[in-house]
Amino acid sequence: MEEELLSSVEQFYNTVSEDYNKLIHRAVPRYPEMLWAIFQYIPKDFKPKRILELGCGTGNLSELIVKTYPNAEKVLVDISEKVISQCKSRLENNDRIEYCQADINELDFPADSFDLIVSSITIHHLKHHEKELLFNEDVTMIVKSKDAKQGKFKGVSFDMLAVGEKSMVSRMNYTADNFVPFHQHPQEQSGYVISGKYRLKSGDVDEILKTGDTYSIPGNTQHSFEVIEAGQVIDFFSPPREDYLV
Repeated sequence: MEEELLSSVEQFYNTVSEDYNKLIHRAVPRYPEMLWAIFQYIPKDFKPKRILELGCGTGNLSELIVKTYPNAEKVLVDISEKVISQCKSRLENNDRIEYCQADINELDFPADSFDLIVSSITIHHLKHHEKELLFNEDVTMIVKSKDAKQGKFKGVSFDMLAVGEKSMVSRMNYTADNFVPFHQHPQEQSGYVISGKYRLKSGDVDEILKTGDTYSIPGNTQHSFEVIEAGQVIDFFSPPREDYLV
């Protein structure tokens, strides 16, 4: 699903690349003013030596970066090959620019590679947990119980707890009338029963689970979860489940 989304974003911008500038000015009122406003948040005496732009598009913000910081080295990133081509044509003959066609989730520059990172109308394409990772990379995430986001899966209410790059934690709040029919997902799932009583079926497994019991289900394995007595279960998924995070 995530690969399809990324592909659709790339495909969309490849399709509209030639008309992008005209379309963005129609879609975003006072668009040039918005771009210039970005520089109002940067100290006037700040002189970056190396700048990263996430989602350069056809070069609207890139052009302003070049004018504002002509001596800085720039790395311009975008997922669309065609809009990068447009940007290159617009900023041709500039030996201080490096272009990179990539998904910004997959960038892996060494620490302290840049003095300034800028972006305009790009971050909104990321999912919520991807935004958290972008702004908090290598930072321990703490989610207080009162701050947990709520969601539903097959009629079961859950609290979204900590989400990392490779795993996530959720608290399932089961009521007596809940029943999760057979289903599967690519993520490995492990769980800890806080309270309640349940019947887990998976392959040859047919077990009653009570407070303190744990389980682990391999990815792509059919399983069902019957609620016998209402309660709460902590579930761990690796990697994170996209359908929980939307």
